[in-house]
Amino acid sequence: MSYCLNPDCPKPVNPDNAKFCIRCGTKLLLDDRYRSLKIIGRGRFGITFLAVDEGQPSKPHCIIKQFFPQTQRNDDAEEAAQLFEQKAVRLEEIGTHPQIPNLLTYFTQNQHQYFVQEFIEGSNLDQELEAQGAFSEDQIRQLLNDILPVLQFVHERNVIHRDIKPQNIIRRTTSTSHFAAEGSPAEPGEEEGIGGSQRFLVDFGAAKFATEAVLPPTGTVLGTSGYVAPEQALGRGTFASDLYSLGVICIHLLTQVDPFELYSVSEGDWVWRDSLSTPVSQQLGQILDKMLEYATKRRYQSAAAVLNDLNRADTASETPTLPVSSATPSLQTEPSVAAPVEALPTPSPQPSPITAPVEAASTPQTRNWKCVQTLTGHAKSRSDWAGVTSIAFTPDGQWLVSGSEDKTIKVWELSTGTEIRSLTGHADFVNSVAISPDGKWLASVDTYTIKLWDLSQGEEIRTLSGHSALIHSVTFSPDGQMLASGGNDQTVKLWNPNTEVTIRTLSAKSPIDAVSFSPDGQVLASGERNNTIRLWNPNTGEEIRTLTGHSRKVGAVSFSPDGQFLVSGSGDKTIKIWQLETGELVRTLTGHSGWFAGVHTVVFSPDGQTLASGSDDKTIKLWNPSTGEVITTLIGHAKGVSSLAFSPDGQTLASGSWDKTVKVWQLA
Repeated sequence: MSYCLNPDCPKPVNPDNAKFCIRCGTKLLLDDRYRSLKIIGRGRFGITFLAVDEGQPSKPHCIIKQFFPQTQRNDDAEEAAQLFEQKAVRLEEIGTHPQIPNLLTYFTQNQHQYFVQEFIEGSNLDQELEAQGAFSEDQIRQLLNDILPVLQFVHERNVIHRDIKPQNIIRRTTSTSHFAAEGSPAEPGEEEGIGGSQRFLVDFGAAKFATEAVLPPTGTVLGTSGYVAPEQALGRGTFASDLYSLGVICIHLLTQVDPFELYSVSEGDWVWRDSLSTPVSQQLGQILDKMLEYATKRRYQSAAAVLNDLNRADTASETPTLPVSSATPSLQTEPSVAAPVEALPTPSPQPSPITAPVEAASTPQTRNWKCVQTLTGHAKSRSDWAGVTSIAFTPDGQWLVSGSEDKTIKVWELSTGTEIRSLTGHADFVNSVAISPDGKWLASVDTYTIKLWDLSQGEEIRTLSGHSALIHSVTFSPDGQMLASGGNDQTVKLWNPNTEVTIRTLSAKSPIDAVSFSPDGQVLASGERNNTIRLWNPNTGEEIRTLTGHSRKVGAVSFSPDGQFLVSGSGDKTIKIWQLETGELVRTLTGHSGWFAGVHTVVFSPDGQTLASGSDDKTIKLWNPSTGEVITTLIGHAKGVSSLAFSPDGQTLASGSWDKTVKVWQLA
């Protein structure tokens, strides 16, 4: 069957292979590849269809979300198009979480806006409830441990779902998620339970993104009756509103009674315990009561707070899985997981700090790091989205540059913490910044474009266009003659920054989150969404080898100063050090912990004696790369750490965070 996408079509059902609707003549293949099969949801702002992607040989299922036109005025239509674009970018970003469906594409056709998303095959909570009856306390605890980390992830990114209901929590029945590696160990929220596999949070169509300009006017009720929080019913949803809705789901599953029947208007409170067939523990009861508080001030303010109370008797699980040992380290490499294709350039013969003994008294590792400045210029943005995404030092160490979700780049004088200038011109988030080796140019990227700036003057030189999806990372080659960028279109593009010419395009097999050149410029590494690292010869475009071993996406890659080693950071909370010449895994560093502790940034100090990592757990860890020991942990950011950079002399470390600040740390 082929279902017509025209909302006004009187007879939308068509034969399987029809190209045009037999009744209204509407083209049935959306964007010439997506065929709608049936309606699976309808709301105030649009319709959701089950569809197939005929552009792929296997014709996999997908989801089409069609949005109704909101206005007929041309000026409003232009603004609506911009907001639609912004919302698509946000959906693409949160879709990087392994329990949120991927946004595959988005576009406008026949005056309707469309999202096409990954289809999650499985059963939702309503279907589970119907099949098995009321949930037990253990199953509710499992549900909360599955979904609360996902909510923490989206809330950390200033997104409120606003339609948490049983139909929007689906347990996937296929073997793996869209990022999990086959056979990889389960993370919190992935453990198998009734029905097997992990739960997904779907349908962000009503989500609150970025600024109030994206939202309907105050007073417009979004959400599903029975599950919507009281403040959200007034058009004033908060992060706590999602927690309220999840609490309602829990008591509904425990009692198998409609939420409307569990609330007593006469008492002004929930009376869900009266409908329990089996009592729950006092601890769980108190947690659910706090999630269901009518007053937001008395309710939980974060998903992390609920998780802490839920699992407070099991704190041992929060400790690192591999304790640090003070014994003399073994210099044997871990079993190789790389498939060599060709030999890499011979590295420098000088000893590497990863294998060479280090005199503690002569290295900065044993000294204290202190936060000496907090730079808050991005925090002054009116937008909720002003997290710092990327930072870089100038080669002389005098200036620090930061890119932000507020669409600006700020240049700071390090000695005083003064903002020298703010560069504007990007249409969306600034996802990455890089400074040329001579300090002359600054490169920055947003959704689709790369901008080159004269750093000393703050003037835009040119814009490079060529990527077809979100760009995540940009970096200069050591000689400054090549610029590399990687993004969601599964390509690395190599540019001549002097001419705007694309030198070549390297095709990967997954979206690319990070790119980095080796110190001699002969190897380019790309960290990818399919849990792998790919090594390329940038001069020929040939793939050298692929490194596998991470169980989540690789969001950060960086080379040691001597070029002998590559370090990678991943959403699996680990850092891996690889020997570049052989592709062997030298060691895995563990220590970032918590429900969300993905590693977003890794960088060596200029002397190679220290490795720094930043994580969603809000901490920065400094490691001895030769032993794998944690030297110290730096705490101070209120949200995850997105970017790190050492000054050229190694005496200063800068950190950028989604808390909108840049912190400057110095050796005491």
